[in-house]
Amino acid sequence: MARRTQSLKVPVVERIKDNAADVYKKILADQKPTMTTPIRTLSNVKYSPRKGHFEIQNRAKSER
Repeated sequence: MARRTQSLKVPVVERIKDNAADVYKKILADQKPTMTTPIRTLSNVKYSPRKGHFEIQNRAKSER
């Protein structure tokens, strides 16, 4: 399980670094930075009987 957890962390860390770099570049260019994050509400989840748990859907919110 540790190997799978480690392999999942790499793409997440890279996405965080990419988002941070984009925010930094926009700030330097005197622009308002934006970030898009997944919506974490019950209206954005569905239960998967096959998997036996809830799954988050692909809705996101953009913050300015």
